[in-house]
Amino acid sequence: GMAGSPAMAAPGDLDPSFGDVGRQSSLHRSNFSEWSVEVQADDAVLLGGGGEYCYWGCYEDYFVGRLLPNGTPDASFAAAALKETWVYDTALQPDGKLIGVGYAGSRLQVFRLRPDGSLDPDFGVGGLVQVTDGSSAAGHSVIVDPDGRIVVAGSRYSGGTVALLRVRLQSNGALDATFGVGGTVVPA
Repeated sequence: GMAGSPAMAAPGDLDPSFGDVGRQSSLHRSNFSEWSVEVQADDAVLLGGGGEYCYWGCYEDYFVGRLLPNGTPDASFAAAALKETWVYDTALQPDGKLIGVGYAGSRLQVFRLRPDGSLDPDFGVGGLVQVTDGSSAAGHSVIVDPDGRIVVAGSRYSGGTVALLRVRLQSNGALDATFGVGGTVVPA
């Protein structure tokens, strides 16, 4: 192109105006994985993930981070106080709040962040909902349906058997008692 004109990329090419020549490797340590990506209305990118690092012992950690439209980390995005939570999937609500699912310990965890990245105190208990029936469970996928309910697909491990687990929450984080048994469905 001409000097001073913006760089143009063909469909499928890396965007040279984003991050390091179209790449942004990670917001955190190199042995962490980003598993979910959401693009906000302002073209900023939300990344969710987790990982394990070992240095004087092993630790699990989570993250939800935000990249500005140019690919640089957004230092103003709050780091929500989640402990040992792996974030497997996220979904944006129409109001810009972010629903995330994964697991914390052995429980399926759902959380909601406000647009600034802080936990939403109007959702569940302090922004968190943990779903457990004594089995180990994790949330792997989440959508927000047209009525604002939160639908989670995950897995449940009990007695040596892994099963599909489906959970539906009301928009405030309460289990939807009209769905399955107390808000959960585990196929027989």
